[in-house]
This record gives sequence, structure tokens and C-alpha cells, in this order.
Amino acid sequence: MKKIVVFMVSAFCALSAFSEIEVNTNYAGGNAVVKKIDGNEIFLEQDLRDTSGWWFYWSFEVKNAGGKEITVHFANKDVIEAHGPAYSLDGGKTWQWLGADSVKRQKDFKSVSFTHKLPEGADSVRYCLAFPYQMADFKEFAAPYASGERKNFKIYNLAKTERGRQNIYATFGNPNGPYKVVFTARHHSCESMASYVMEGIVSEVMGDSETGKWLGENVEFLIVPFVDLDGVEDGDQGKNRKPHDHNRDYAGVPIYSTVKAIKEILPKWGGEKLKVMIDLHCPWIGNRGGDADLQRRVFFVYSQETPAQKSNLGKLSKIFEGVTLKTPGAIAHSANEDIPYGQSWNTLKTRSSFKSWGLTLEGVEICTTLETSYSDVRGLQITDSSARNIGRNLAYSLKEYFEKTASGIGAK
Repeated sequence: MKKIVVFMVSAFCALSAFSEIEVNTNYAGGNAVVKKIDGNEIFLEQDLRDTSGWWFYWSFEVKNAGGKEITVHFANKDVIEAHGPAYSLDGGKTWQWLGADSVKRQKDFKSVSFTHKLPEGADSVRYCLAFPYQMADFKEFAAPYASGERKNFKIYNLAKTERGRQNIYATFGNPNGPYKVVFTARHHSCESMASYVMEGIVSEVMGDSETGKWLGENVEFLIVPFVDLDGVEDGDQGKNRKPHDHNRDYAGVPIYSTVKAIKEILPKWGGEKLKVMIDLHCPWIGNRGGDADLQRRVFFVYSQETPAQKSNLGKLSKIFEGVTLKTPGAIAHSANEDIPYGQSWNTLKTRSSFKSWGLTLEGVEICTTLETSYSDVRGLQITDSSARNIGRNLAYSLKEYFEKTASGIGAK
């Protein structure tokens, strides 16, 4: 499905005249359909394979363009985030935003382009909707903990995916502590910035700060880094996957092996100690004006909570707000910007999502989604570093939440 594409300088040129530029998607997370390459101009669009309707994820590599100024044209609507495309000059090891001034947007959002003058010698550059995050990144991150000697960090097999990959989950913290907490990510495979938030959570818990020590002694955590692992590795949109995506698979008998395993494992693992479940996501693409720009923030999404569960989430959200506001340079969260159930797009009536299913488990006080903007909150860039800091602040907020509700609120 993925390939390196080399096009003629022009469709009308002699057959012997080929462009030097190559476009490659043959790597983990790659996604693009190239229409043509004309000199230093590339014309392409996002691959919507397996997707019902339109979505906006893309990732590709340009080769043999060192020292050149290239322009990339997207034909299928505006798919570039607020701070331009993310790009990497070292094969995807490190990423940064190219900048809003690199982008030329059409007022009707039907197409968009960006221009980049590459440094001399930069013969390979990767571009992506946002900072990507693959299984290889998680394995590198988890490697220092994988021995299990520190805070009982252990990795387990979760399920074989539909495309034959071995999916995983991890646990860490104190199995005998009074609380258990679950974090999941990538129910929608394209929502990569959520993975950096998860890294921040794990880093804080595994560290030696006051927060990390308290959580390590009082909480056992279970994380599922990639619910839609196939989509993450193959570069799918994931959102609105046909016949339904992984976050619409929790009602009845799941069609995805990972969701089936989650539904079987979590109640047994958590029991009555399972108090908080948070599913990490990224929202709609930003920089669209109107309601779309309301997605450029960090916010919780409510569901079909009981009154007690709704109150619990409100308390955690206010704690999180206070923590972010008093942390220098942090991306701020405002509880007033959370999305109540029944408002905007948050109207799912069935319990087919992770958060709506989790609310039915015995003893669960909070089960929610945390949405982190792909690139921007009130003009501040979301990067790998700032997203990790969101996770660290959320971990600190959990400590404060449990300390303030030590007697157990419960979900009656």
C-alpha cells in the first residue's frame, strides 16, 4: 500500500526528464496519496483508506530536496494545523513546527499549501500533521523501566491485532495500594499528541518527586498506549474507521481484539479499587475559526455520569485547572471549557465509547476523555515537551484529588 513515488517534472515533458524529488510513505505512520510532482512543487492529499467520510491525518517524507525551496499542495481541504506542519530533519527522531507563516490557506478551506526552504544537505525531511508517536517511541521510552525493578513496572501482552501485531499494556505502582487508575490512548490512531501526555504521566509517577513517591505508594496504574495499534503503525486515520472505530466498539461484543481484551482485563484487574479511568485524545483540527477554534485547548469531555460521578469529574477538573495555572509556563486548563454531555458534538446515546462503558464499572468514580489540542492552546505551542508537562500536571492533580477524597466518594 505504501511506496516511494517519483513523478515526471511535468506531465508534458519528455519521458527522459524526471524530477529529482521523491516522496516516501514507507515507514511507520506514513500516509499520503501523491498526485504529481512538478519541479519543486508536490501535489498530494491524505489517504482516507478505511475511513467513513473526511479526516485530516497525513505524514510523508521528501527526499533529494536539500537546499531547495519546495511547496506542498494539499488538494482535499485544509489539513494543516495552526503552527504549520510538523517536520523532522533527522528521520523522525526530533520534531518542530514549521510555523504559521509557511502556510498559504484558502478562505473556503478547500485546499492549502506550505513552503519550506530546506537547508543544504538536508536530503531527507519528514512532514506530519503533528508530532507522531509510534510503538518504537514507546519502547524506547519504557526501556529504563522494563526490568520491573522500579515501582513494579511490567509490560504484558494484551492481544494480537487484526493485522497480526502483538499489542501490549503496562502496569506500575503499588498493587496493594488503595487506588487503581487506568489511562488509554490512541483509540483514534492519528491522535498522536495524546501519547506525549501519557509519557508525562508515566514519567511523573515513575520519578522521585513528592507526587511520584505518593502515587507510587498509593496507586497502581494500568496503561494501554495504543488501542488502535494497527492504525498507529500503518498510518491510518483511525477516527471513523469502517464499520466503526475502536472508540465505538464497547457496546455488545467488540469486533476489535484489543477492545475485547480491555473489557475483559480491566474489571478483573481493578475490582473495587478501580477509581479513575482517563482516555487520552486529540480533538478536531484547529485554525478553522468559529466552533473549531474552541478545540484549541485542553479539556475534559463528560458522558452519561451519575450525579456523583459528574461531581467527581468536576472536582478533578478544578484541581487540574489550579495546578496548571500555578505551574510556570504550563499549558493552562480551564474547567469552564470542558464539554458537558448533550452539548456540541458530545451527544452519543449508546454506551459504545470507552468512557461511557467505564462509567458502568463498579466503584469507578471518574471515567472521562481528556482532549489535548494538536498544536496550539491560546497561542502557546503544543510540543512533545509541553504535552508531557500536561501529563505531569494531570498526575499531580490525581494525587490532590485522592488526598481530598481519601474516604472514597464512590459512584452510586
